[in-house]
Amino acid sequence: MNKISVTIRSLILLITISLILYIFHQLIYDNYFSHVNVPLLSIYVFNFFSLLILLILFRINIDQQYFRPIVVFISLTFIKMFFVVIYFILMINYNGFEATNIVYSFFPVYFFFLALEVLLLKKWLNNL
Repeated sequence: MNKISVTIRSLILLITISLILYIFHQLIYDNYFSHVNVPLLSIYVFNFFSLLILLILFRINIDQQYFRPIVVFISLTFIKMFFVVIYFILMINYNGFEATNIVYSFFPVYFFFLALEVLLLKKWLNNL
């Protein structure tokens, strides 16, 4: 039961922080950078679901013990980076967004979610 409650609390924390950060980011863009065309919702949805999928797969691996946790973490991180490259190619080539605007908007959010990922995984690994 403890594993389930830790997972549910982590999910609630992830959703809450994501929504607060998105609203704050949207307010900043609306007030100061309204002339810049950036797909903020797409950036947050991508980061949220990539982190959510990574955490689900990591939790499955912890429960089933398929691989060592460090191997799963490194593998999933490389896969996530591959999808980030695909995301950038799609946004720049097919949606016509300015590359520098996407980079300036994407990477602070990406690194924030990365820090959240590390904190949640550390918390989960300490509870083993």
